[in-house]
Formats: sequence, C-alpha cells, structure tokens
Amino acid sequence: MKNIIILSILLLLLSGCIITMGPGNGIKERLSDTIRERGLNGNVTSNSTSIIISFEANGTDGEMVETMILLANKSREVDNRDVLIISNRAGKPYLALIANGSGMFLEDIRSPEWRIIDEMSVFDFYGSISIKDDTITFKGDYVGDKEDFFNQLLSSSLIGFEYSPWVTKMVFLVGPLNITVKKSILLSYIKGGINEDDLIKSLDIFRNTRYAKTNMSIDVDVSDGKCNDKDYAYKQYVKYYNEVTTMMNAQNNGEKINQTKLNKSYTKYLYWRNCYMGSK
Repeated sequence: MKNIIILSILLLLLSGCIITMGPGNGIKERLSDTIRERGLNGNVTSNSTSIIISFEANGTDGEMVETMILLANKSREVDNRDVLIISNRAGKPYLALIANGSGMFLEDIRSPEWRIIDEMSVFDFYGSISIKDDTITFKGDYVGDKEDFFNQLLSSSLIGFEYSPWVTKMVFLVGPLNITVKKSILLSYIKGGINEDDLIKSLDIFRNTRYAKTNMSIDVDVSDGKCNDKDYAYKQYVKYYNEVTTMMNAQNNGEKINQTKLNKSYTKYLYWRNCYMGSK
C-alpha cells in the first residue's frame, strides 16, 4: 500500500495535477510578516487572479528591489496567482514588479514630474517641475559651470520632452532668467535642420529684475564684509553648494528634510555664488 501511495503521488506530480498551496494557505499573513520583518509598512490584498502588495520603501533602490523580489518569490512558492508589487517613496508610486508564469518584470512608475526632476540633477539643475497643458515649467537653480549652461539646459529639455511627449515647450525659471525652449525647434536642431546659432536665437529669454529682492527675502545673515575676497567667497560658495545638493538629493529620494535649513542654505549659496562670480 505504501508503495502504491508513493507511486500515485509521483504520477500526479509528473502530470501537473498537484498544484501548490492555494489562496487559503495564509499567504497574505506570510507576506505581511515579511514586510514587517524588514522594518517596512505595507499591505497585502488579493483577488481570484492576483496578489497585490504595496509598501513604503525607506532604503536604497537596491534594497527596495531586493525586497520586491523576495516578496514575489515567497508568493509564487506557494500560490500560482500573478503578483503585483508596488513600492512607494514619500507616499508616491515609485517602482512596480510584476511576477507571473512568464517571469518577473520591473517598471518605473514615477510621475513624469518626478522622473524629469530626478534626471535633471545630472545636468546640475535643482528645483521643482510642474506640467500644465502643453508646457513643462522648471523653477529652481543651475549649479554647474557657466560655460556649460546652455548645453545642460538643452539636455534637460530633451528629458522633459521624452517623459512628457505631449508637451510643446519647456520653461526654465532659473535665477533672474526666464527661458523657453520649443520642442519643434530643438528637434529640428538635433536632426540638422537648423544650426546652433539659429537654435540660440529661437530661445525666448527674459530677465526678471525682481529676482534678487525676492530671493534674498529669507532672514539670513551673510553680511560679514568678505564678499570681495575671492578665495573666501569660493570656499563659502562650495560649502553651501554641497549643503544644498545633499539636501535636494535626499528630498528627491523621499527623505524628509528641514525646509527652513534648505531655504537658508540656498540663499547663502546664491549670495556667495554671486560674490565669487563677481570677483573673478
């Protein structure tokens, strides 16, 4: 009898008739426990065809993906339903993983605004992005070399147009400048339809004369009489540049930062940058 039972089980396994533990196996509790064990907050829901997992990520992107793969594997080990895992940063959807019979697939599910501002930091632009109708608006600052400004601006425009293909222009409110890049003209330049001079001439550039007053309105004491000291101004410029970029990167990664401290550091950065640039 024992041999007959073993043989029957083997035949069932080979024929695919035995299915791993089904929906009633406590999989939701198991996955919820795994989320808690990793120090995360999340929830697990399910229906007849899928298991949906959502959690708030608090580590690096690598740690986040590791957690998603772990959850997917734990689910698929005991349940043959499709798995959708959504990781969030600062309460906003960030990355999705889909696991089914065909494998696992990752997808960037950040909003266009989030994706644009993240990648613009590569080109030394830091600030905020808004999209309305056919226009992307960037408001912030450029912290790179002056000589690279227009190349970096055009590269940032391409990022904006890539992630928001329906828009027709991108507006940069950078310091005292208001610059509009038109998508059709930039693409014409890339394809060789116009030269660089024509491209630069096509940009709508305006100067905001109220910028200095409005951006120095934060109560920050920088009046130490050393604005004309080139070496000192440069050291302060680098110091506050590093402070601002560190805090902005942390904020873009979903960390909570002290906005008052950021505003003061940013104001000091602008002040010492102007001192340094003016003393060259």
